[in-house]
Amino acid sequence: ADPYHGPTFRELGLLFARGEEEQDRERALKCLAKAISLCPLDARAGEAFSRLCLQTARTEEAKRVWETVTSSHVAAAWAWQWRALERLQAPTQEAGSDEMAVIYAQSALRARPMDKRAWACLGRAYARLGKTASAFRAFSRAHELKADVALELGRAQ
Repeated sequence: ADPYHGPTFRELGLLFARGEEEQDRERALKCLAKAISLCPLDARAGEAFSRLCLQTARTEEAKRVWETVTSSHVAAAWAWQWRALERLQAPTQEAGSDEMAVIYAQSALRARPMDKRAWACLGRAYARLGKTASAFRAFSRAHELKADVALELGRAQ
């Protein structure tokens, strides 16, 4: 196998992620991190890595990868989106969380304008900031793209 072929490491990581043992998750994280380092725009590897990090309470590790990827690859929509989601999950008293979520979601949308999850994330961030008109527009766009945001759309009206 080619040690510089990111998709190989991604698929291996996805395979290990299905395992039940802690050791399997460790291997999965290592493989997925390697895949991201070789192919930072690989959204499947990025999404799987991010999900697994959050499931195993490794938020700080995920943040480091997201920051590294977004600082060198502006088009890495998956990383911007996860950064935005992480900011939205931060305690509400953490200053600037919602504003940063807006910035990260907008960056994800610049890279992938048709990403329904990024639109929904932007809508949530605007709603938390009390910007109902902007939240409504973002949720409407997410709904047009088939995101399941009907409840949030109703709240923003």
